[in-house]
Amino acid sequence: MDHRNAPWPGSPAAADSTAAIARPNVVVRQDGHLSVLDWETISLDDPLLDLGMAAVGLAQDAGNLAPARLDALLSGYPDIAPLSDEDAAALPMEIVHAALSIAFHRYYRHNIRFPDPAKSSIHNEMLQFVDSVEKMTSLRG
Repeated sequence: MDHRNAPWPGSPAAADSTAAIARPNVVVRQDGHLSVLDWETISLDDPLLDLGMAAVGLAQDAGNLAPARLDALLSGYPDIAPLSDEDAAALPMEIVHAALSIAFHRYYRHNIRFPDPAKSSIHNEMLQFVDSVEKMTSLRG
């Protein structure tokens, strides 16, 4: 038996859950904490786009870019992998790129692939976020 894909002891079958976490998606770190990976969307991509995705997920408040949260996210980078001036200048566009990618995914998923009237306009949330990124960029620029 391949234990890497075996269900967790006492867990419901994957078909019983819409949000199943299986062993291949869990990493035990050296400090004993667990991390969960989503292998469906994992890829080698532009690190700046990854940072843009992180900004979309972590630097929002009420659907808008929160500059203080973005600054907090970025404050950890200089010690590990400083952003070049070129990357710092390109970051707002990569945040927009990330938000529009999410908007497209949401539109396609909830209107084309798995139509769900309750979620059919959820992609519009990202458009408000994009507007706030562009507004912040013009204020800072």
